[in-house]
Amino acid sequence: MADLSNRSSGYNPAEVAVIVAGLTITGFAEGTGIEIERDEDTFTKQTGSNGEVTRTMRNNRGGSMIFTLLQGSESNLVLSNLHNVDENTGAGSFPVIVKDNSGVTVHESTTAWVKKMAKVTYATAHEAKVWTLDCAQLIGSIGGNTTL
Repeated sequence: MADLSNRSSGYNPAEVAVIVAGLTITGFAEGTGIEIERDEDTFTKQTGSNGEVTRTMRNNRGGSMIFTLLQGSESNLVLSNLHNVDENTGAGSFPVIVKDNSGVTVHESTTAWVKKMAKVTYATAHEAKVWTLDCAQLIGSIGGNTTL
């Protein structure tokens, strides 16, 4: 059996790749730059009066990816253009993948779209832009960053 006491792990946010419609998204804001979440719990639970439990699998695999970008990020224009194409033609869905290249975590959807234009604020300081992508089916695996 392998000795796991000498394991180490590391995470580098610069190693997280985001590809939207074949284009690399860059310019993430400091802090929470990427959030990924399913729309619903995978299972629900119902408990009867005698304590018997039934669980039900939900078949909704939809989810969302939220990207927080610097105000000056060129990727704002990419996402804005994808939104405008979809709004004007209805043909703005695209594949998206988020992969941690310093580990094995990956999330993807073959059919995603920009939910709405990011809020715009003009202020005396930098204002991050928050973009939400809706995903028809969000699949993924959280694998960590452990090396032996």
